[in-house]
Amino acid sequence: MKRLVVGIVVLATGGWLVTQTILKGIHPTLYVREATHVKSGPSDAAESLGILRAGESVRIVEKDQTDRWGGIDSALLCSGSRCPDIGWVYLPHLSHEPYTTKAYAPRICRAAIAAIMARDPAMIRADVATGGYVSLHYRSPSHDSRWSYKCKIEGNRVLWGKLGGRWRDHFDDAVVTFHRGSNPTDIVIRQQYSDGSTGKDLIEIP
Repeated sequence: MKRLVVGIVVLATGGWLVTQTILKGIHPTLYVREATHVKSGPSDAAESLGILRAGESVRIVEKDQTDRWGGIDSALLCSGSRCPDIGWVYLPHLSHEPYTTKAYAPRICRAAIAAIMARDPAMIRADVATGGYVSLHYRSPSHDSRWSYKCKIEGNRVLWGKLGGRWRDHFDDAVVTFHRGSNPTDIVIRQQYSDGSTGKDLIEIP
């Protein structure tokens, strides 16, 4: 089997912890933040070898400190039976935790409702409902009224609606998606409206 080195990126906030862990010789299980292209080499011109799915687990096998381009470190990764024959990926696409699992849905949904409703995420409460969706609510400080919503995650898309109402998944509803920001506590919410315009908010969820 051909051994391909997998590239990992920047020593900036999002990748600092992973990089320091590698330097200490610990090889944790990491997770793909969102669908990520895998390449045959560490350059933009390298051939695409496929895609790692969001939430897929990968493992660092060894650190290669001799491979550096533009300040980027590299490491060999494994993923299930495709070990070590994967390719090059970048560190901001990886996370210490499976970000799209049920445990993270309340955080993603809080960020989405905060962005959609232009509210402080600190005032939004979220619980996983028995129907498989996240139930959220907040109290409006101006009217002292309670607002309740439901939310669920499908891939990198956020589906939401008023609690007891329809899901906002009609053709004329905005398409809401998410991805992780450079900091572990940051979630970026993107809204694609039916008229073609878009909106993007970076929400911090500790």
